[in-house]
Amino acid sequence: MNEPHAGGALSALLDGELTAAEADRVRAHVASCPACAAELAAASDGRAMVQGLPAVDPPLGFYDRMLRGRPRWRAGVAGIAAAAAASLAVVGVSVPRERQVRPPVSNFVEAHAVTASVSADPVSQLVPIAIPVSFRP
Repeated sequence: MNEPHAGGALSALLDGELTAAEADRVRAHVASCPACAAELAAASDGRAMVQGLPAVDPPLGFYDRMLRGRPRWRAGVAGIAAAAAASLAVVGVSVPRERQVRPPVSNFVEAHAVTASVSADPVSQLVPIAIPVSFRP
């Protein structure tokens, strides 16, 4: 084997998941490696102990509770998914976006300032009142 130890191949050997050639390579490695041999023996003993446990009957009403609980589980997952979608929508709407206005508004302001008559436009007459003295040219 290319690896220093068999690792996960030991469990695959016990499960019968290896091809014949792979199983032969793992067995050859186990025969020459005491650490892997000990690990294989421990895994085999543990598997035998678990398989030797007696079957246990579920408590009364277990299956009924399990089947009743299934719609609640689906509703919970649907609620979580809906909350996630709503929060993404709120974030998507609330993120400020910079938009370029073409042509820039400043062009219109300058054009209006050049052509506007201060005496005929009552709003333009209010400009000196709204601008503080420190900002007047």
